[in-house]
Amino acid sequence: MKPQILYIHGGMTFKTREHYINYLKTRSIRIENLPHWNEEYMNDELNEYQIIKPKMPCKENSKYLEWKIHFERHTEFIEDGVTLIGFSLGGIFLAKYLSENLYPKKIKSVHLVAPPHEDSLTGEDLTEDWLLQNDLGKIEEQCKNVYLYFSLDDPIIPESQKNKYQEKLKKSTFMIYESANGHFLQPEFEDLISNIKKHK
Repeated sequence: MKPQILYIHGGMTFKTREHYINYLKTRSIRIENLPHWNEEYMNDELNEYQIIKPKMPCKENSKYLEWKIHFERHTEFIEDGVTLIGFSLGGIFLAKYLSENLYPKKIKSVHLVAPPHEDSLTGEDLTEDWLLQNDLGKIEEQCKNVYLYFSLDDPIIPESQKNKYQEKLKKSTFMIYESANGHFLQPEFEDLISNIKKHK
């Protein structure tokens, strides 16, 4: 059996339905499909892994409890030695879940890419159900190979979010980039691939 990767995609939250409806009415529309590292690139570079990508509920108006339920429904299909990746809202989801719960499978490595930490984002809400507790120690207790990736030119995740994680996760590895095309909107991500394979 191939080693497994469980990837949790990003999403958005809104404090009110009015905010959500306004977003739908005013958001930018793009019809071209730009390549992103979490699509064909990741599949090609990590073809020796079984990559599992759950479609999390209502990603554009996400509720933590709904994501938690859906995430836990996948547990029966996960083997020991899984690699966990969370991008953006998926990153704070894994941070919150692993800091509040003991995952029943052994985790080989955890990778949080541009995760928000608190509700001080640029132009986006982070609702109360997503907020982290002060102690994130359970994350490092459950996995000694924890990586967080931040871009200093990220228009969504300010540097203060990175600093909050650094205060709480003293044993983790932080990968800081001057530019990762903003919110890691890049076609390739060599460091992520390398760090995953390091703990194969």
